[in-house]
Amino acid sequence: MSRTLFKSLPCQSSWANDCITPSPSRSFNAGKIPDAQKFFEQAVSIDPKLADAHYWLGMANVNQGKLAEGVKSFEEYLKLDPKGQYAEQAKSMLAAIKK
Repeated sequence: MSRTLFKSLPCQSSWANDCITPSPSRSFNAGKIPDAQKFFEQAVSIDPKLADAHYWLGMANVNQGKLAEGVKSFEEYLKLDPKGQYAEQAKSMLAAIKK
């Protein structure tokens, strides 16, 4: 994701470090999944073509038990970037969810 996008989003105290160093996935990895989800929702609303934001939004949704939303995000990621860095993971997540 571009630094410009990160700078355009409002910074919230629970993920302030992510605004300084663009890494909302750090919030995700720290277990602050709802905070990361909000960030990725904002990112895709500003630029729906940000494939990686769709992937991470899918991960946040799945980790909160929101499987239908996760499926939509993974499918959108694969539509935007079918050979992207998370393509195999997105396909694996979709297969596991649809079992």
